[in-house]
Amino acid sequence: MILLRIKKITLVAVLVSIGLVLGILEAKIPFMTIIPGGKIGLSNICVLLSVYLLTPAHSLLISVLKGLLVSVLTGNISAFLYSGTGGAVSVLSMVLAKKALKEKTSCVGVSIIGAMAFNLSQVIVFAIAVNNINMLRYLPVLWFISAFSGLVTGIISNGILGVVKNV
Repeated sequence: MILLRIKKITLVAVLVSIGLVLGILEAKIPFMTIIPGGKIGLSNICVLLSVYLLTPAHSLLISVLKGLLVSVLTGNISAFLYSGTGGAVSVLSMVLAKKALKEKTSCVGVSIIGAMAFNLSQVIVFAIAVNNINMLRYLPVLWFISAFSGLVTGIISNGILGVVKNV
């Protein structure tokens, strides 16, 4: 029992650490900032893996810690308002999609749903923050980007899960 708990704590720590490194690296890539809110989201691989390997509570913890730490260490703490909310909504949507769709979708589909939910919540929070509902017009652009991002992170995560489940 204690060994299982230690393994889970270690896995959470490893996933937060890898997510942090990937998040910081991605924040330093200049072409990722061409479209505001648009990025591949490689650090989300860690959250997606946690949806398949751990509990929803662990996934939420990983998402929030990763978002907070990346925001603090990149000097963009205000971004946590968007990434924290987006991360929580994304985790919730991925957990629900995985549960509801079971065999009808893969890790890739769950990833795309999570990415799109992340951007939906981001745009809603931004629209509220600037008191402008017209910000929702930007959503189709972000959904196009998030579908691609979710595809990429989903494929990578699917490959990792295939290896991890065989160990």
